[in-house]
Amino acid sequence: MTPSSMPFSPPPIGPLPWLATCVDTEFAAGDSVLDVLLAGQAMTRCLMARYTRLRAQGPSADPLRAGLARRLCAELAVQLQIEEELFYPELRQVLIDSAPVDQAEVEHECMRELSTRLMDMAPDDPMFDARVMVLGELLELHLAREAQQIYPMALRAPLDFSALGLALVQRRDELLADIADSAGGERLENESADPVGEPPR
Repeated sequence: MTPSSMPFSPPPIGPLPWLATCVDTEFAAGDSVLDVLLAGQAMTRCLMARYTRLRAQGPSADPLRAGLARRLCAELAVQLQIEEELFYPELRQVLIDSAPVDQAEVEHECMRELSTRLMDMAPDDPMFDARVMVLGELLELHLAREAQQIYPMALRAPLDFSALGLALVQRRDELLADIADSAGGERLENESADPVGEPPR
């Protein structure tokens, strides 16, 4: 079955089920561009769900919240950049109406502005939580647009899904390596040392 003939089922837009850790996806040759993008979305939504959980722990969780917010902003920045550099330009070349892509890029601008502000804030700032939560709301709005409008259009477009997926993975790895280098080679968040708690029962 070719990508253009495959039915597209939008990912869930509501709250993510509990995930104890947010694990990077290992990509394989032949993974499509949508495989890569959906994995990136799952990562950012997982991080957002974990941040929401940490808010209930009060000031004692401030260091963890700060690290989690930094990783969320970094992962989101990578996701936005690979879409803008590689995915959206390919779509614009084959779409008659690129309005949904244009609107998605405006959402990118808003999320990037909030992320930039967050990276310069301390977790005890009164506006820190508010900005993270609004960032999460913008993220959900953006994911809904992609799932309901952009991805269905992409599946009908004459794109080389595997080649584009490979290009996205390579660029994603480059950007993540740059972030790690700028952080002195340290991970933005230590998953094993992040005692967020047990899944809700």
